[in-house]
Amino acid sequence: MKVLQICNKVPFPPKDGGSLATWNLAKGLAQQGVDLTIAALNTSKHQINNILIPEEYNKKIRIQTIDLNTDIRPVKLIRNLFFSKLPYNLERFQTGDFAKLIVSLLSQFSWDIILLEGTTLAVYLPVIRKHTITKVVMRAHNVEHMIWKGVARFEKSPLKKKYFSIIASRMKIFETKQLSGYDALLPISEADSLIFRKFGFIGPVNITPFGIEMKESTNDKVPGLPNDLIYIGALDWLPNLDGLKWFIEKVWTSLHNKFPGLQLHIAGRNPSKEIRKMFSSAGIHFYGEVENTYDFLNKGSIMIVPLFAGSGMRVKIIEGMAAGKCLITTEQGIEGISATPGKHILVANQENEFKKCIESILIDPEKRNSLRTEGQKYIRQNFNNFVISEKLVDFFNSIIK
Repeated sequence: MKVLQICNKVPFPPKDGGSLATWNLAKGLAQQGVDLTIAALNTSKHQINNILIPEEYNKKIRIQTIDLNTDIRPVKLIRNLFFSKLPYNLERFQTGDFAKLIVSLLSQFSWDIILLEGTTLAVYLPVIRKHTITKVVMRAHNVEHMIWKGVARFEKSPLKKKYFSIIASRMKIFETKQLSGYDALLPISEADSLIFRKFGFIGPVNITPFGIEMKESTNDKVPGLPNDLIYIGALDWLPNLDGLKWFIEKVWTSLHNKFPGLQLHIAGRNPSKEIRKMFSSAGIHFYGEVENTYDFLNKGSIMIVPLFAGSGMRVKIIEGMAAGKCLITTEQGIEGISATPGKHILVANQENEFKKCIESILIDPEKRNSLRTEGQKYIRQNFNNFVISEKLVDFFNSIIK
């Protein structure tokens, strides 16, 4: 089977949840014998200068890239706001050079599947349809308009709230309209699948969650780690930023006063000046963007994911549970993950609930160890990357017959 995987950023080396989800799927397909070519935008935000694919994959996966400056430009943003129906966050990813690369690949080779990694790539759907009759499959990492709707809901600035609401509205129209252009859909969760069905998608669907290779994530050192808190996430993504600010402002100060020896370890790229100031609070340690996620996870045994906007599946939660962390998140954070609250993970939405969850883990070693063990077992059973990719190849075969 020959697959062209089209991505809005270079997936290797993976530096965030989106690229990790894309790269792990690519690895899984390669393990299933798929002949895979990746066409990716090498954006200014996720610029990769030296793509060195691991030896075991460099003959199975080829990556071709086009550089693109996706920095936000005020003049273009304002022009888009008044003279375009396309969300600016999609318009920034349109470039003729990438369209030419796609056309070139479509004309040079015969493909079985064109796989779009995320809604952003739908802006190239007309070009793809013009040059091939190959089945086009969308892997929807999120329901994008719901993320922006959540961001708008929690935004305090009236002007930003209005702008984010406009983005959400435009994104909903775009996402819904594009559904008819896909031959099949790969939602990342059952919840997202139901939403896409609600908005009119009637084609074949295969739930394709984030997959993980347990040999990479298993951490036998966990029981001996300090019972500190850890947080990891891209700090230039608004839902992450808002959630972390909420935690530091509403939860951390009083929690640290009660447990003065407790430490909070934070990793993430591109924090704003506002959040950097918060990192000076007592007990907080900031590491910036880390090279190895699992090395960072060794800083503590309790992982927090305060999230109040988003959709899809939180990759960092899967990683944390796989690494044997006690996870505390919100209802929004657990969305798309069918783990059982209280058994595999703790869920809290209010500041007092969040504090109580953390306190219960700190004072009860038995509960802490049970959550760690049961959570890791749940991930082993439900997010095995090899099994997920094997089922996906079977699905691909079923739609190209």
